[in-house]
Amino acid sequence: MHYFFSISMVLVYFSQKVQGYVHMCWYVNWAEKRHLKPFSPDLIDYDLCSHILYSAALIDPNTLTVGFMQQNISENLEKILNSKSKYKKLKIILVIGTYDTKSYGFNSVTNPKNTKQIEIFSENIIKFLRKFNFDGVLLDYEFPNMLNRGSPPHTKQGFSILVKIMKEKFKQESLKTKNSELLLMAAMAGRVDWIDKFYENEKIFNHLDYLLLLTFDLKSSREKKTRITSALFPLTNEEGIQSTFNIASTVAKYITNGANPNKLVIGIPAYGRSFELENPNRTKAGSPALGPAMPGNITQEDGVLSYFEICDKIGKSGSKKFWNQNNLGPFLVYDKKYWVGYEDLDSIYEKMLFIKANNLSGAFLWSIDLDDYDGKHCSQGSYPLLRAIKAELTSQDQLKHIETQLNTASKKYHFSIYYLSVFLFINSF
Repeated sequence: MHYFFSISMVLVYFSQKVQGYVHMCWYVNWAEKRHLKPFSPDLIDYDLCSHILYSAALIDPNTLTVGFMQQNISENLEKILNSKSKYKKLKIILVIGTYDTKSYGFNSVTNPKNTKQIEIFSENIIKFLRKFNFDGVLLDYEFPNMLNRGSPPHTKQGFSILVKIMKEKFKQESLKTKNSELLLMAAMAGRVDWIDKFYENEKIFNHLDYLLLLTFDLKSSREKKTRITSALFPLTNEEGIQSTFNIASTVAKYITNGANPNKLVIGIPAYGRSFELENPNRTKAGSPALGPAMPGNITQEDGVLSYFEICDKIGKSGSKKFWNQNNLGPFLVYDKKYWVGYEDLDSIYEKMLFIKANNLSGAFLWSIDLDDYDGKHCSQGSYPLLRAIKAELTSQDQLKHIETQLNTASKKYHFSIYYLSVFLFINSF
């Protein structure tokens, strides 16, 4: 099978859609409790967000209702919800679940043999969303049919039923009340080898308004090799399943499985994964590591540095920044023996081109409190990553660069004609 695409068709499409991409902002309310640099709604630049993803709430398995994880949040939540009076197009989405809470609450609403509980929950969530004036819900269920995170096999089918019933209830409520229909989204696994395992794919794709792809941390944190956590393409020496731990492979898999590209939202991390090098003289991506590096002063988690913490290390003695031409992402060697792969303005630019080339819906940043939101660390102004995402997705100026990238793609990556535009503007024979 041979593939080809029309550059002119691509550019015409981009010029039509340039104002239609989403740029979602993931807000985690536990950042409000940080000892240093606590984050709050007063620090959000709402103009940079098409959607605020407010995290997090949990399902009560006994009452089949939802409640917020953090206590005493009413004032801050009210500030976020009230922002819609000024930003008329802004959507506020309630996130249910987190990675750390695993399957908590979801097992009670994903039993295929008890659809009555799913219906009760769906009706309860509608009441909750309307009470607080949310515009929809994001199901952050990580993940169905994952035994080591508490999800038995039947939850794969049960998740399909949950999504279907919720969407039906949302439609019915909108027709009855004349309110705008509530949005239904889901955070979806980013690893290619997990997608078929966790989801009944086409049984859920049509019922979701957006699929938010968790396209970061695709490799185990226990793996003792340096890596860029959200690589766009694989390294040249990666083979087998290792060669699929990248955004291009994830997107290709979802579209092959029947997902509408216009519903796919790429996840961009505002943090990097850091490692202690086994040999300080071996610094390439994929080099051996002893384990995670020391935590940052603010984030306080081994092997994790926020973007603003990374900026603090750039330019210091013993630090050197590199660019990986295969992954299309930066990494920094600092203090002579530590390594961190992360996102910067150049890697954001490449990912936004990829989104446009594949007719995707847009991107979300996880999470906005990890960006240099106050502009005090990176000398790039406030919210440099988030601002770059919006600028690249909405700027007409970017169109002139797309033809160059598409024309040179096959020279840079032997696989990129397939990954970059195989699903859009192609003909086969």
